[in-house]
Amino acid sequence: MERPDLDAKHLVQTILETTGEALMEGCFATFSACFTLPQIIETFEKKRVVTSYTEWKGIFDDVRSYHRQLGVTQLVRTCLEVKVLSDEELRCTHETRLMNGNQLLSRPFPVLSNMRRLDDGWKVTGSSYAIPDSLGYTRALTGPPDKE
Repeated sequence: MERPDLDAKHLVQTILETTGEALMEGCFATFSACFTLPQIIETFEKKRVVTSYTEWKGIFDDVRSYHRQLGVTQLVRTCLEVKVLSDEELRCTHETRLMNGNQLLSRPFPVLSNMRRLDDGWKVTGSSYAIPDSLGYTRALTGPPDKE
């Protein structure tokens, strides 16, 4: 008997690899096909609810720009754990490493994501990023700070 958590971990790792390659190659269509709108993005500083593909494309472009500025040549993202909440819902944690060749460019950080099975496959519905020391990455994901 196969363990559903192992199948789920493989599914998540496949999505991580697909979206990571699409992000590095600039293929927004492939990247966005793995996500739903609205998309919820949270960091330590801010929560953002993305409701349009124009806004989602802007985030994609901002993250790519941040990666270029930092010198990222490879994203190494590894699924650490998956919790199967139901036949239609998963919660997973992965670690992201920003690399230039063999050099780690910043501390690895964890991301907690929620996924849902829809008619056209599994999609990420939202993610919480624990980026401890990168205001640039945080702003690429959530935009400039809110004015008080």
